[in-house]
Amino acid sequence: MLIGLYCRKLSFELEQPLPVAVQALVKELRRQSCSFVLFDADGLRAEQGWVNGCTEQEDRWLVQVRVPFPDAVIPVGEPDDTSQDAIPAEELRLREQVPFTTHPLRIEQDMLRKLNRRQRRREREWVEQQGDGEGREGKGSSGASESIHNVYLHRGTDGGWTVVDMRTAEGSCLDRRADWEQWDRLEALAMELAEEINQEHPYLIDELGLDIQGWKLLDASGSIPCSADERAMYKVAFARYLAEVNLERTGIARKEQKLVALLSTGDSKEALLRDACAYVAAGYGSRFCHLHPQDLTVPTPILKGLQLREGKWESRYFAPPDVVYDRLKARGSPDYASAYARLREIPSMEDRLGGSFSKTRLYELLSQEEGLSWHVLPYATMADPELALQTIEAYGSSVIKPDNGSFGDRLLFVDAEPDGQYVLQDHHHLHRLSREQLKQLLSGLRASGRPYLVQRFVDSSIPSGMVFFIRVHLVRDRSGRWQLISPVVYLSTQRHHRNPNHRTHFWVYSLWETFVRHHFEDDQQELNEALRSVSMRLTRYLEEVLSDRFSEVGIDLGLDADRNWWIFEANLNKIGVRFRELEIARLIIPAALARVQPFRQITEKQYGEGEVEHED
Repeated sequence: MLIGLYCRKLSFELEQPLPVAVQALVKELRRQSCSFVLFDADGLRAEQGWVNGCTEQEDRWLVQVRVPFPDAVIPVGEPDDTSQDAIPAEELRLREQVPFTTHPLRIEQDMLRKLNRRQRRREREWVEQQGDGEGREGKGSSGASESIHNVYLHRGTDGGWTVVDMRTAEGSCLDRRADWEQWDRLEALAMELAEEINQEHPYLIDELGLDIQGWKLLDASGSIPCSADERAMYKVAFARYLAEVNLERTGIARKEQKLVALLSTGDSKEALLRDACAYVAAGYGSRFCHLHPQDLTVPTPILKGLQLREGKWESRYFAPPDVVYDRLKARGSPDYASAYARLREIPSMEDRLGGSFSKTRLYELLSQEEGLSWHVLPYATMADPELALQTIEAYGSSVIKPDNGSFGDRLLFVDAEPDGQYVLQDHHHLHRLSREQLKQLLSGLRASGRPYLVQRFVDSSIPSGMVFFIRVHLVRDRSGRWQLISPVVYLSTQRHHRNPNHRTHFWVYSLWETFVRHHFEDDQQELNEALRSVSMRLTRYLEEVLSDRFSEVGIDLGLDADRNWWIFEANLNKIGVRFRELEIARLIIPAALARVQPFRQITEKQYGEGEVEHED
């Protein structure tokens, strides 16, 4: 293992005593039996992959030693300008190939405000847990908020945070033995704050000082007040951690356990899916991490991500994963080009370009398949407002909706009245329009630049009049076959709301098996078979006609009073996972592992209660 000590311009002579910080680092590197090289920007030869520097041999400095790039770099000295433009070109190339321990810390007021909003919630929860009476008086927020404490943290050999010092505002050290309760509270609080601050940066922060008053974060800085020897101990330990990850990247110290990465923005709606994937991966003897696209924008050889450790997601570095479970699904988007470029050599569960799968494209494809075409409701695009208006007149009740995914937003329902007028319902109001006014509305939608279509409205409702639709989720298993996840019913609780999937409406969820047993008891078997048949046939047909690989499909279905099934849309992009997280993880993780290694069977005792039934 070779550790580099790098300064953009050496401002000291090797014949003279070295600066105290450098001396301490050299001493600690010797103590931990690490090879090291001291070099500056002039000694970099990035194209050749080596540096001209100096090292110590038999207590003597040797100048112009040529060595390969180190496995990790500890910057020494403080550069006057840390902006990207100020970094020498050779150093930029070095940073692309070797991880650095230290990076600029940027704490803005918006970040502090966001963190403190979370802290107020934590404070309320903590006070509530203390109960009433003496416990609350002695431990309440008012008493804690009077004093300011400085908490200092550093990362160590496993890449995790360690609290190394805690002081009062006056500078006296806090005695853990004398006030262990306050120490433990501040330590837990500081660890949470440090993790949240680091999640706003695309690299690991190596050291951090926090000024905390009660539960409020007053300020944060990237330095800790300790002796040169103590700081060197922490820096070398962290550098060794970086070097180990980098050696894994190069294949010199490749770990046997495969690494599965989830690529997503960390949407809170997918938090349980992330947890489930981590637990299932562990059951298969594999590692799991979560990669955020913003953390893939910095050109470093190793990747910053999140790892579940003792029930909490913590920032760590990783070698490039063996396979990616892509929940971002934005391949081809300029906003995420750098993220996908970093992962381009890694097998992925998704090869298709991102973006919504438009309804008109789906309907056009289904119209060519005899067994599916009759499940598509008649529709017309807004290319010709007059034709769209004729479609509304032909069917009496119609729905105007965006051609691309809208999460239930911007839907309009139109009913033709006997007097030649039209009643239009949006998410809040009813509007009475003449034919000419409706035509003007359709023309305006066409001119808006967003593609819309008009389609016959089908009354998919239970006998009491509540509207519903069924979300069917299918996942490709490890053998490449499609498995149907428990369908979920979205049921409106208000008769006058015909869109049970809008954020302003109150709806309920139900598992299909419970819903069909309660509302369609006499037709359970027939409806179950029909739902499975339509879903499987549609998925296999899409797999046949689409050239790119995809691992999940979400299908929205309706059921009219005559028990006819209607396909509203098929989603290959942002597929909801609520209530189905474990079912999805139990299929997607072994499927991901099967892309990079032959499947290794594990017992039911190791994993769970049997396997999901395969669809033949």
